Amino acid sequence: MRWFFSNQNGLPSHEVSEENPPIHDDIELPQKKQDGGSSQLVFNYGDMSSTQLEEDDDDFGAYRGSRAYYAATKGFYLPSLNLTKDEGSLLDSLFLFASGETTSGVIRILTKEQNETATDTRIQVDLVARFWNTEVLTKHTSVCAMRRGRELGIALIGRKQTADIRQILWLDTTITIPVRRGQTLDLDHLTSEVPSFKLVVGLEDKVRFRSTKLHSGDAPVTIKSLTATDVDIKTFNFPIKGVLTARKSAKIVTENSPVDIDITTDGGEFHDPSAIALGTSNNRLDAVVRLASSQPRGLNVESTTSNGPMNVTIPHAAWGTHLSFKGSTSNADATIELPATFAGTVNLAGSRFSSFVSGWTDDPTGHGYQQKMKSPRLHLYQTWYESERDLDLSHVDLRTDHGAAAGLILSADTTWRPPKDQALP
Repeated sequence: MRWFFSNQNGLPSHEVSEENPPIHDDIELPQKKQDGGSSQLVFNYGDMSSTQLEEDDDDFGAYRGSRAYYAATKGFYLPSLNLTKDEGSLLDSLFLFASGETTSGVIRILTKEQNETATDTRIQVDLVARFWNTEVLTKHTSVCAMRRGRELGIALIGRKQTADIRQILWLDTTITIPVRRGQTLDLDHLTSEVPSFKLVVGLEDKVRFRSTKLHSGDAPVTIKSLTATDVDIKTFNFPIKGVLTARKSAKIVTENSPVDIDITTDGGEFHDPSAIALGTSNNRLDAVVRLASSQPRGLNVESTTSNGPMNVTIPHAAWGTHLSFKGSTSNADATIELPATFAGTVNLAGSRFSSFVSGWTDDPTGHGYQQKMKSPRLHLYQTWYESERDLDLSHVDLRTDHGAAAGLILSADTTWRPPKDQALP
C-alpha cells in the first residue's frame, strides 16, 4: 500500500521517498522497508474465513469482502486536533475521503480517555486490510494523509472499476481521538465523503463539533454517540440508526432503507427554531426528537417516507413551546406522538380511519389549566389549555395515502399508549 502526502489543494502530490519530507513533520508515516521499495503494510497471511467479525461488522461486511482470505495490518499517528500549532493556527477539523469501486470497508471514529498528565495527544489510526490478491494492496490502493488549512484528513483511494472479486479490498479503519479525563474537546468540522464505507461514530460527548457532515453511500451509518451544533447524515440503500445530539439542526436522509434515530436538540428562538429533517423511501421511519430545554423553545420537524410506516415521537416540551411538524408517507400507517403540553391544531389526513387521543389526566402546564379538545371538522383536531389563543402555538400536519393517520398526546408516563379502540371521533 502506497503512502502519499497531499499538495495544498488536498490532492495527492507525490509518493513519499525513503526519508520523510520536511513538510508536515508531525504526521508519522509507517516505517519504510529497508530494500528501498514503496511503503508496505505488514502482511499477516492466514485463512480469514473463520475470523469472528466485530459487532458492527454485520452483514454489510460479509457482503463486501471482510472475510477475504488474506489480512494485513498497520497503525500510524496524526497530529493532535486543537492542540498542535502551525504558524499560529490550530488544527480544528477532521475530514475523510474515499474513492474507487474496489475499496470498501468500515470507518470507526472513536474517542479514548487519557489521564491529566498524558503528553501524547496524537490521533491514532489503525488499519486492517482484507483481500484476496496481494496485488490489489501493493499496486492499486493508496492511503493519503492530507492537510488543508486547519483541516486534517485521510483519503483511501482504490481502483475505479473492477470485474474481478479478487481485486476487492476491505479496509477496516479505526480513528481514535484522545481526550484528557474531565475535559471536552471542542472542534470545528467533521466531514466525510466515503461511499461504500460503513460509518460508525462513538464520541461519548467528549468530542463536540460545530458542524458534522457524514456522507456515505451504499453502506450503513451507525451513530453510537455524537454531539454537534449542526448534523448532516446521508447514505442510500442501507439504514441510518443511532443516538445523537444536534443542538441547532439535523438532516438525516437515506433511500430504500429504514431510519431509526434518537435526536436531542436545544430548540431555538420562536423566530429561528431548531430544524430536524428526516427522510427515506420504501421503508419505515422511526424517530424520537427530544427537546433538552426546560424553557419554551421553537422546533420544526419534517419527516418523509413512502411505502413504509412512520412513527415520530416528541416526548417532552416546556409549556408554551412552538412546535411545527409535517410528515407524510404512503401505503402504510403514520403516527405522531406529542408532548403532554402540546397546544395547537392537528390535521390528520389518511385514506383509512384517523384518530386523535390524549392520555393526559392532570395539569401539565403547572398553571391550573385543564385540557380542552374538539374536532371542528373531519380530520382536524384542536387542543388548548388557557384559551383558544393557544391554538396558534403549534401546528401538526400528518398525511398518508392508503393508510391510517394517528395522533397521540402523551401522558406524564411517556410509555403509556391507549387501547386501539380509544379515539376522539
